[in-house]
Amino acid sequence: MDDDRLASIGRVSGIGGWLAFFCFGQLLTTAIAAFRAPSTIDDVMGGSWDLGAISPPLRPTLLLEMTINFARIILPAIGLYLTFKRNRYTPRFWLAFTALIGLLAAVDIAAGAVIQSQLSNRLGRDVSSSNELNAALRENLRTVAWALIWALYWARSLRVRSTFGADGIDRLIGPAPRLSAQAGAPQPPEALAES
Repeated sequence: MDDDRLASIGRVSGIGGWLAFFCFGQLLTTAIAAFRAPSTIDDVMGGSWDLGAISPPLRPTLLLEMTINFARIILPAIGLYLTFKRNRYTPRFWLAFTALIGLLAAVDIAAGAVIQSQLSNRLGRDVSSSNELNAALRENLRTVAWALIWALYWARSLRVRSTFGADGIDRLIGPAPRLSAQAGAPQPPEALAES
């Protein structure tokens, strides 16, 4: 790490900048997910669930979507608590969270392609090319992009390192201390006997 970046550490410490934007976004996302929770349950229990008789992957996909929506209520609350307490595990938590949400959205995209193909074969193109399926695909693509961007932020941000002591991949704030040449050298027998 060069001297300019080390000198700027004090200026980028704390919850501000992109970190504050991320926290605000998580508060907003949690509120929206909580508001949408009843409709998520209705989707699983309603007509979409009945289509699972035609397309077997549909029901597990609906359960996955419900899991994602409930994870977006519970996990950000835990993460925000860790963030405001400035817990040293916060960067790892958010990196894992963004990776998990991105992975679940990618699985949902893959399952959506299979489901759309099965519905098209059994019910015709009009049903399978609905706006609802296209909207779900766009939402999942946005979620994957969001996850990639924020995972990189938590893995590489100087603000994250200076606020929490390390980033999401455990890089420390400053250079690691170097061992002297004598530290790794074998000790004489007299020194071992004294200890």
